[in-house]
Amino acid sequence: SVYGPDEIVSAKKWFLPGLVQIPFNPVDQRAVRSGAISELCREGVEVHIRSAFLQGLLLMPAGTRPVFFDRWSGIWELWNRWLSENSLTPLQVCLRFALQQQGISRVVIGVESAEQLEEVLAAADGVLPVLPEEVQCSEDELVNPSLWQRT
Repeated sequence: SVYGPDEIVSAKKWFLPGLVQIPFNPVDQRAVRSGAISELCREGVEVHIRSAFLQGLLLMPAGTRPVFFDRWSGIWELWNRWLSENSLTPLQVCLRFALQQQGISRVVIGVESAEQLEEVLAAADGVLPVLPEEVQCSEDELVNPSLWQRT
């Protein structure tokens, strides 16, 4: 389990893992953009992704994110507008985005009830229009939850 593509490069100096778990979502696309997922697949490594919802941040309704995230207001405005224009929920987009990415074997998520699981399974199935490129961000302060200001 790694926090970003750089850790994969470091780990591969010592051994080739059979499975890697890495964050990936519409905002944090570093694993794909860096070529890490493609490279791992070529090497026969199974890739599981986590943080498909960016720790829930992508599922929050407009105006409800903590003030710490205001500096990325342009991303949130674009995200919410695009969701509305395409009549999609954040859950649908996050799941479909992960599942439709070539090279990803599994998406790891948590649910609290059978109803949530049913909602997730229903949301995962369907078409996903191309996301605007401006939704993605590689700033560590946004994509690494361990750096988020806790209040």
